[in-house]
Amino acid sequence: ITTNNQNIFEKIKFLRNHGLSDRNTCKIWGFNSRLDNLQAAIGLHKLQRIDERNQKFRKIATQYWEGLNDVVLAPKDNLNEYSVYHNYVIQAQNRENLMSFILKNFGVQTAIHYPILLHMQPAGRGMGYTKGSFPNAERLVEQMVSLPIFPELLPKEISRVIEGIRRFYNA
Repeated sequence: ITTNNQNIFEKIKFLRNHGLSDRNTCKIWGFNSRLDNLQAAIGLHKLQRIDERNQKFRKIATQYWEGLNDVVLAPKDNLNEYSVYHNYVIQAQNRENLMSFILKNFGVQTAIHYPILLHMQPAGRGMGYTKGSFPNAERLVEQMVSLPIFPELLPKEISRVIEGIRRFYNA
């Protein structure tokens, strides 16, 4: 798109990336349409090995659950569920200190995916909800921590994440 109108330019900048002004703040509802020919070709190639990749995610998730379920609330499939664990999000007490501890002492970087709930986003103000409208979600968003997870994660790296979290809570 080409324009000489500054207002249109600013709006299009938001629309092209989900309406985000930074990684976590959505100012307006937008789109994500980045699939060009190269990305489509890569996607087709990856689809040929999707089951293998999903099994690697699931294996890592199982290791995390086995190593952490007695110190944090860790996700695990229930009966009739099948997750590929694209993210592995635990619920942790004292989250900020945990994240700082395992980064400083174990070199493990964690994240908080989607720290601002939809109804608290600038784009969501018109929906009519306020703080307190979704108390469970608002409580959970304060406890969640995304652990490193990707198919190439090595067993010793998984063990390091587990050791760091266990050491924090056992200290």
